[in-house]
Amino acid sequence: MKKVNIFAVVGLFFFNLVIMLGAVITIYAFLASAWIMAISFIASPALVVLAALSGLQAMTVLNLGVSILLAGLAFISLPLLKRISALIITLSKQYIDFNKDVIYY
Repeated sequence: MKKVNIFAVVGLFFFNLVIMLGAVITIYAFLASAWIMAISFIASPALVVLAALSGLQAMTVLNLGVSILLAGLAFISLPLLKRISALIITLSKQYIDFNKDVIYY
């Protein structure tokens, strides 16, 4: 049976609370906003057409062209977002495993 190092528990708790919590929240918030932005860019051509059909705004070539350009940028960025998401999840799991290794001796 492994023993718990109480000093390591206290030290890791305060380090994770003071230093790591802000960084982790920032990274995951940035990742979530990137995914939301990509999804909204992909939906933008449909939203422009729906807005024109419902009479909320006039259908212009510029609106449709920009929305198609944004959708194309979003489709290009999806593989990069998948890789970054997988990397961040892997690094988070490794950091949690490292914390477990430090606590037990």
